[in-house]
Amino acid sequence: MAIQTNDSSSHRLLSTAELATYLGVSVSTVKRMLRDDQIPVVRVRSLIRFDLQAVVEALAGDPSPPRRCR
Repeated sequence: MAIQTNDSSSHRLLSTAELATYLGVSVSTVKRMLRDDQIPVVRVRSLIRFDLQAVVEALAGDPSPPRRCR
């Protein structure tokens, strides 16, 4: 999966829905990827957020890209 970011947004914290939109997958796919330890998470109190750069780096090394929703 070729995911590119620009420097200005690379350290942005995204919600589950925002990350799903960015990746072009469903929210349930993001939650499955989190559950399966495919992507790193940042917990802010009770909130779950994703560091875009860390997710991109994790997925760049993952041989099985997320399934895209139709």
